[in-house]
Amino acid sequence: MNPAARFIAHMPSGFAAIALVLVFTAIAPQLCQAQAPEAAPTAPPAKLSELLRLMNDPELRQWLEKRQAAEQQRAPSAAAATLVETGEARARARFQALRSAIPNVPAQLAAAASRVREQARNSGFAPAFVMFTALVCVGLAVEWFFKKTVLKAKFQNPLVAHTIGEFGPWITFTLASSAIFLAIDWPPLLHVVILFYLAAFIGARLAFALCKLSMDAGALSAFGYRRARLFIAVLAIAVATTSLTKPLSIDADVGTVVSHCFSVLLLLIALEAVWRRPATESAARQLMLMNILYSLYAACLWLLWVANFVGLFWLGIYAVVLPGLLAAVGRTAEAFAKGRWPGDNKNSARMVLAVRGARALVIAAAVAWITVVWHYDPNILARENPAIDAAVRGALKSIVVLILADLCWQLSKAFIDEKLSAADSGESALSMEAARAGRLRTLLPIFRNALAAIVIAATLLTVLSEMGVQIGPLIAGAGIFGVAIGFGSQTLVKISSAAFST
Repeated sequence: MNPAARFIAHMPSGFAAIALVLVFTAIAPQLCQAQAPEAAPTAPPAKLSELLRLMNDPELRQWLEKRQAAEQQRAPSAAAATLVETGEARARARFQALRSAIPNVPAQLAAAASRVREQARNSGFAPAFVMFTALVCVGLAVEWFFKKTVLKAKFQNPLVAHTIGEFGPWITFTLASSAIFLAIDWPPLLHVVILFYLAAFIGARLAFALCKLSMDAGALSAFGYRRARLFIAVLAIAVATTSLTKPLSIDADVGTVVSHCFSVLLLLIALEAVWRRPATESAARQLMLMNILYSLYAACLWLLWVANFVGLFWLGIYAVVLPGLLAAVGRTAEAFAKGRWPGDNKNSARMVLAVRGARALVIAAAVAWITVVWHYDPNILARENPAIDAAVRGALKSIVVLILADLCWQLSKAFIDEKLSAADSGESALSMEAARAGRLRTLLPIFRNALAAIVIAATLLTVLSEMGVQIGPLIAGAGIFGVAIGFGSQTLVKISSAAFST
């Protein structure tokens, strides 16, 4: 007998019946599945056959392909509409949040000032304004002593004298005020208030010195210098005040309202500078049109700032400020280099390095700041969207390539121009020297143009390669073109070799 049957037989009757039921329940589906005959496949319904026939119809398939293409063409416009709607919804929500936070501004600012004042009083300190004023006065006293005792040297170049006279006292004030600030054990809230306003004061004074240096170099007018000082002072106070909202436990929307109030004041300063800038009477009509355009542009930038489109705001600032800033920095660096090397002309290598190097630093700082504003993180962006990451990396590398190409071209051009000026100014009675100078005057402009073409082609190919373009076919075509030029320029090379050998 089967062991399972023997085990069931020795069980009580009730338990045996339950066991038989369980065993039958477990094996019954397998038995039924094994014994059930396989069902014969049924014919497809008539509607399904009709559907399959229609799917194989060429006209229907062509219509479906056209419909799919039309949907793909409408997809970008739908995405653009969604982007516009998202931006509008974000701006509307931002505006409503700020409008609801306006009534809370006075109460929260007063509460924050009360907390700082109470903590300073409990720690035995004077109010924050008194402590900050005392710290600045001590730093200015040390700066005055430095001016009276150390700055006695005389310099022939007034720009160099002004540079040392401006930055020397500023460094002295920074060191003295920072040492006193670090030596005092401040209460937490008073510490952060003094720190932010002291940093803003030091940064504003550095900006004042740079503006004064630009005015002495002729890159900035007296009117522009006064408006720049006012704008920088208000901007420094605004940055220090809005940066204190989080440490002083002020609501973020309240801090945004305060920053927008400061931005309105800065906008008014900019508009006043636009409408009151000096101009000749003959260009009054054109000046009116330009003032209107500048005012509208400034208002658009302010709206971008209020709507929290910070990246677009800074791009708009760059479009207006960066060209003039590069020109001013170039003139300032040229004036400083002339004071340092009075015997050099503007085509010398040191002058070119000074001017172009200063401009390159400004461009690099602008690019670095825009990456900070856009919160560019290559690791995160590469994981989320590799195509955008490759485009951003290519754009940043292309800027570096363009800066280096400009520097190489300017140095080469300065060297060639210096040789040309030497050949033009050299007057020799010897016929051999006169012939050599004449050949140089003929060949050096050709070399300069050829070098410009080479630099432009190499820069363009490098930029295209960094942007992800396959430049192999372009290089092959350029190689064939270069071989043709090489065969055609053998005579020119022979003449130039003879000119430089003699």
